[in-house]
Amino acid sequence: MSKIKIFAEFYGGRRRPVVDLWLNGQSLIYKVEYVERVGSDQENIILSADGDLKDQNIFQVIMKDKTDDDLIITDQKVIDHYIVIKEAEVDGIRFEEVLHKCCRFEHSMDQEWVSHMKSRGYDIQPVYENSLHIRLNGAWSMEFESPVWRWHTKKIAWEFRHESLY
Repeated sequence: MSKIKIFAEFYGGRRRPVVDLWLNGQSLIYKVEYVERVGSDQENIILSADGDLKDQNIFQVIMKDKTDDDLIITDQKVIDHYIVIKEAEVDGIRFEEVLHKCCRFEHSMDQEWVSHMKSRGYDIQPVYENSLHIRLNGAWSMEFESPVWRWHTKKIAWEFRHESLY
């Protein structure tokens, strides 16, 4: 069994976003390890779960409960219901340097809603590559290989090699 942790900021005016965690198509039972309230609408949270890794892995955080009522607009400010993934960790190895290169967000909003938003001037893409934000119902996915230490080392070396070329 491997330990997976997600470090995230949860934003919501009335309530915390509800999520499910999945690994390779299997739902995971998770626990909230840490909560820190920041202001009136933000919580810093650590979620952890145990799961069996394969050679190729897809870990997902799925937000499924956002409604139109979760967007609060007042004269003073806009309070939205969303999640920002700050960091991920698998078996004690943090992905901070490479997280933005191995993730994506794919919303699960119906076509009627997407068309409505488009008519209001919003361009809603079906997939957002390299995104650390979950702003709509849908799945944020992180792909990685096992053994994690080898994959992580290769990713960092690739990033360093390509960044040093510029």
